[in-house]
Amino acid sequence: MKVLFVCKGNAGRSQMAEEFFNKFSKKHKAISAGTKAQTKKPLPEVVINSMKEVGIDVSKNKRKKLTKKMVQQADKVIVMCRADKLIKKAKKTGKVGFWKVMDAKGRSLAFHNKIRNQIKKKVEKLVKEIG
Repeated sequence: MKVLFVCKGNAGRSQMAEEFFNKFSKKHKAISAGTKAQTKKPLPEVVINSMKEVGIDVSKNKRKKLTKKMVQQADKVIVMCRADKLIKKAKKTGKVGFWKVMDAKGRSLAFHNKIRNQIKKKVEKLVKEIG
């Protein structure tokens, strides 16, 4: 199974979810993307530091812009932002789910850590559900 995690900028939430999923799942693979990702920009230091605290290095990760092909190739799409046109179309396939996770852009390390821990729990639950 291929899981696609989507947030607005692919700079925090979806990157964290992708990393946790690929760490916890032995059988499945995750990728992430953003509806409005600025692909030339690096991940924010606060995201890098938050993930470093749990032993995951995202310092070399790149932001990816959501494409139709990514959605088509995914078996499950988890969205953590407002749905753009592409997501709304994919919703009809039944493979789209929504997680209510606040955007931490511009917030403190402590806030990012709170979001990180929330995402980690959701990913652990997802991995258990899909096996």
